[in-house]
Parts: sequence; structure tokens; C-alpha cells
Amino acid sequence: MQTIKLKRGLDIPFEGQAAETLGSVRRPEVFHVVPDQFAGITPKLDVKVGDRVKARESG
Repeated sequence: MQTIKLKRGLDIPFEGQAAETLGSVRRPEVFHVVPDQFAGITPKLDVKVGDRVKARESG
């Protein structure tokens, strides 16, 4: 996948107007974020070695 970085924005000429209707979607119960998919973000852990954490069963 190619990453394109814009510094001053990009104007795309569109004809007409956007529809003023909103759709609805079901909210997911579980979601995840993959930091590798975001350029320039360094993941940081909120726990230290020896901290106790709770594990939750997925599914």
C-alpha cells in the first residue's frame, strides 16, 4: 500500500452537492487498532513489567 502525505491539502473539484441523508450501521462489540497501519505513531504500553492485568475472553 502506498502512503501519500499531503502538506497543504488537496482540492478536488466535484459537481453537484452531497446527499443530506445519513445511513445507520450496527455498532461492533469489539474493535481493534493496528498501530503499524498509522505512519508516525509509536505504540506505548500502559503497564510495566510485573503489573497485574486482567485477561478477557474474546468471542
